[in-house]
Amino acid sequence: MPRISGDSIAEHVARQEEAVVQAAIRLFTERGAAQVTMADIATEVGLARNSLYRYFPDKSHIVATWFRREMGPLKEAGETVAAGEGRAVDRLADWVVLHLGYLSTPEHRRMLQAVTATDVMPAPLRREIADGHEQLYQSLVQILADLGTTSELVTRLIVSMVRTGADMVGDTHPLDSVAGDVVRAVLAVARS
Repeated sequence: MPRISGDSIAEHVARQEEAVVQAAIRLFTERGAAQVTMADIATEVGLARNSLYRYFPDKSHIVATWFRREMGPLKEAGETVAAGEGRAVDRLADWVVLHLGYLSTPEHRRMLQAVTATDVMPAPLRREIADGHEQLYQSLVQILADLGTTSELVTRLIVSMVRTGADMVGDTHPLDSVAGDVVRAVLAVARS
């Protein structure tokens, strides 16, 4: 009988799931998600492939777990910025810098590549990821409401500007320069 690596079965399962996610992230980063099989992940963790399926039915579920783990802290940070006591304009600039900084990290870019490269992302997981992004933007909606704008178009324009800025940083433009430009553009849109 295999030994469990925790004080309880629940702790063992949590440790194994964490090991699987970390191994998958390493492999996705090295090879790209499309080139990694469940057998590769099982080997990396030291599990039999059939044992891996006890934790995750396929790669898309591993990627969705990675997404949840990455988005939780960003969502909380955005909510903290939105709930701050400063002027709404300053909170908006802080929100833009926070999200631009995260979206331009190599870790986020790797996760995004894994999401789009996963063989077949089941519809419920695609919906969960889309909903997760929408939840990220609720803090932006709150800040914009404090500025007196409730336009969905303005919200989407700002999100698009932040994403475009992150792409530019990913393409070797300096973060500080891009952040300044994006903040100025966002403030102009938010005030119009």
